[in-house]
Amino acid sequence: MKKNRALWRRTGAMAAIGVAAVAIWRYEAATPAQAASSGTPVATAGTQSGAADTFGTGVGAATPGPEERRLDVDALRRSLAGRPDADAEVKRVVAFARFRDEVAAYGDRRNSLPPTERDALARRILDELPDHVARNEIVPVQAEALSAALLTDTEADPATRGAAIRSMRAQWDTYAQRTVGPSPAQDPRYLSYEQQSRDVVRQVQASIPDPDQQQAVIAQRLQALRVELFDGASPSGVH
Repeated sequence: MKKNRALWRRTGAMAAIGVAAVAIWRYEAATPAQAASSGTPVATAGTQSGAADTFGTGVGAATPGPEERRLDVDALRRSLAGRPDADAEVKRVVAFARFRDEVAAYGDRRNSLPPTERDALARRILDELPDHVARNEIVPVQAEALSAALLTDTEADPATRGAAIRSMRAQWDTYAQRTVGPSPAQDPRYLSYEQQSRDVVRQVQASIPDPDQQQAVIAQRLQALRVELFDGASPSGVH
């Protein structure tokens, strides 16, 4: 149980690192139409309706989660005034906030849930994940980390779980190559950021017990690291 809890927390932190690293990488993100034509991986699990409502998240939930509560929808509508896609954009932003609430709720309460409810919410997240990647809200490296953590929970048989994770990683790697392009690993700054950011996560998790405080400190230290490594011109030969 402790091992699984630690795995989930590490996965969330490492996913944040991956998102920041790829965001630093200068590329033109695919449009939703391009993402769809590139074959965004589709979760094989069936959607289990109502699972997110257990947590007060998701469509039809009585109580919005913290990410949704933080949204100023009126201000968002004003900022989008005049755009033909304003309503669709508001719905997209709200839907993504609810998705983040689902993921956070799962991570916080997964160990206290009945197995059937935990499995239903995990599969719901897996089902919704490709749509958020296709809309450029989540990058493939983050989707891969999140999918691996969820599959670790939902597949009890080690052989089945291993095969599912390998298949999922192959799909996301293929998708990333089609939509994002070559790996940024040729940039030495990326390699340095990857190593140092993992060290930051380990140090903070070892010294700060509260998960919320961990995330805040990790975010601050990673931002400082990005400024240190990536401010200024790219090295010659790296594009």
